Amino acid sequence: MRTGQTNLPPEVARDGAGPGVDRAITSLLKRSWRAFVQWRHQQSLQATLHGLSERELTDIGVTRGEIEYLTRRGTIDTLRDNKAYLWILSRGVM
Repeated sequence: MRTGQTNLPPEVARDGAGPGVDRAITSLLKRSWRAFVQWRHQQSLQATLHGLSERELTDIGVTRGEIEYLTRRGTIDTLRDNKAYLWILSRGVM
């Protein structure tokens, strides 16, 4: 082997990274983007819930102290779905 030559494929030797590294970087970027979008959704939901009156929060079964907990855990969606399901059952729709 001459000086400066390697056993690496030309694309790896040229770029310094192979397709596996490209996939890892792409995966990292996708996960980061998903985390950012989820965080923004949580922030938006918290702002919306904080904008409700005490009466409106009571109607949906949430206190101000529970807003951060419920939005971080994603349980507000479950709570909403359960309330809607119970409302449908009470109306005899199903």
